[in-house]
Amino acid sequence: MSSKTVKAARESLGIGQKAVAEYMGVPQSTVSKIETGIINPGNITARNVVALSEILEAPVDYLIREEPAQISVDNGRSWATPEEAIEEMPWDIIVAAMDDRYREYIHREASPCSDLEFLVRYLEVAPENIIIG
Repeated sequence: MSSKTVKAARESLGIGQKAVAEYMGVPQSTVSKIETGIINPGNITARNVVALSEILEAPVDYLIREEPAQISVDNGRSWATPEEAIEEMPWDIIVAAMDDRYREYIHREASPCSDLEFLVRYLEVAPENIIIG
């Protein structure tokens, strides 16, 4: 489980750690430890992962993935690095393919920044791969 995905999902909804903790039936410090990576993902019960998924309106596979999302600019035939994607595709097309909720979260958290930095940060928390083409 990536601490970045949990925090991004929570903050993108405007939900506080206390509300998440109450929903899960755990102390707020547990949510904080999940978000900072202090609690090993293997130590989070299946019940708590499902509770996180419900309150954060995020699929379980999104919450438990360890790798960032990827980007394809050829309709999913291959994956590009963020640098390659920016070179090959107009920025407005890349932005249009992003999930609004997480794009706005990164905009609040990372701006101002370069397009490359924005894309890298977005892919760290994106709910799914970006496929363009």
